[in-house]
Amino acid sequence: MDGKQEFVEMMNDWGYSVNARVKFNDFINAVETKEGLIVAVQKIYQGNLF
Repeated sequence: MDGKQEFVEMMNDWGYSVNARVKFNDFINAVETKEGLIVAVQKIYQGNLF
């Protein structure tokens, strides 16, 4: 693998990490209330992850 391709893959990995953290924080904020928890779990079951 050349340096350019390796850099692109590293940037993609970093982007996935950032997106995962944002989605996790959205989930944590959503489940602070009972209603938020219900909505968050329904979204997960439906495949709509925030």
